[in-house]
Amino acid sequence: MYLLNKFFKYTFFFKLKMEIMIKLIILVLFVFSPFFIYAQKWDIGIKGGINFPNVYSNELEISGLKKEYMKNTLIFGFVSIYKYNKYLNIKSEIYYEERGWFEKEVFTINPQNGTLEYSSINYYYPFVTLPLLIEGKIGKKIQLFINTGINTSLRIGGKTITKNGEIPLVFIFPEDNKPTFDFGWICGSGVRIKIRNRLSLQSEYRYYRSWTPIGVGYSIDSVLKHKGFLLSMACYYMI
Repeated sequence: MYLLNKFFKYTFFFKLKMEIMIKLIILVLFVFSPFFIYAQKWDIGIKGGINFPNVYSNELEISGLKKEYMKNTLIFGFVSIYKYNKYLNIKSEIYYEERGWFEKEVFTINPQNGTLEYSSINYYYPFVTLPLLIEGKIGKKIQLFINTGINTSLRIGGKTITKNGEIPLVFIFPEDNKPTFDFGWICGSGVRIKIRNRLSLQSEYRYYRSWTPIGVGYSIDSVLKHKGFLLSMACYYMI
């Protein structure tokens, strides 16, 4: 019965998050639908890269994590560019990313005998991210660009993973899965090279900084916020 209840619980939350994702995609399509109707200046493609997540806090005067606590994770998703004019693009994306950090010495408790021991822990925060950016560009076959915009992310889970598999004694709880949405600012720069008539390759560096705390209801969760940078490659096809 316990396993059955857990199954229905996770099935319900999965369906709920999928409904939110579908609504976000519909919203993006609605915003850009006039461009599809009146212009044929779109590039669409896929992207992949590496995320270097970090955290900061103005209240605790924390500017970031030590290097040994940082992790790097893969990102992957889809991108689109509307070429507004010779010098300006409007860019939208949807991609999966993981944020969080490591800690090397955290007390854990064995639920069977109550003993304590040190272990490393991985704070895991998965997101589906939908940025919307304004992009300035120069060049034709080889383009240099800079962009900035709003970074909107949907949190699709969260957990703490200990190396020894025991229960961590911590004051940050990704399992709460709140807040659901994360809002922030994003900016980047890079180069885009046309390799064929309709095909282009892109390399980009990007920085993001959240305005939304990583959690609610606890003293540390409520003052920590996500930040980090992305290194990515993308391949575009002009339609």
